[in-house]
Amino acid sequence: MKKQLAGPNGQEYFTTSIQGADVPALIGTLLSATPNDRPSTLVLSMSDGITPEVTLHLKDDNNRKDSHVNGPIMRGSQIQFEGIPVAFTQNPFMLTFDVLLGAEPGRTPRLRILTGKDQ
Repeated sequence: MKKQLAGPNGQEYFTTSIQGADVPALIGTLLSATPNDRPSTLVLSMSDGITPEVTLHLKDDNNRKDSHVNGPIMRGSQIQFEGIPVAFTQNPFMLTFDVLLGAEPGRTPRLRILTGKDQ
């Protein structure tokens, strides 16, 4: 996905192919979380662990108002998420997702903080 977004037709690809679509689970490294004590915005690196590439805006599952994670998240944590792409800039590269919190019964949560080497 990043290769196509970073290419010469990246904005068109975003607009016609992925904007507003459900994207399957992705995993990134947490670079920052704001506000620190109950984050509602997470910035992740998807490639090298240091370059910001994805912003997650956490939303309430019912009415899509801003939501948050209870408690701080340690920088460097691996974050698995499923989201809906809502914005994109090519330079500097940043893909922004809305992530709906709360899982439907029998479904994996859309945001998971992964721990341990095996995950």
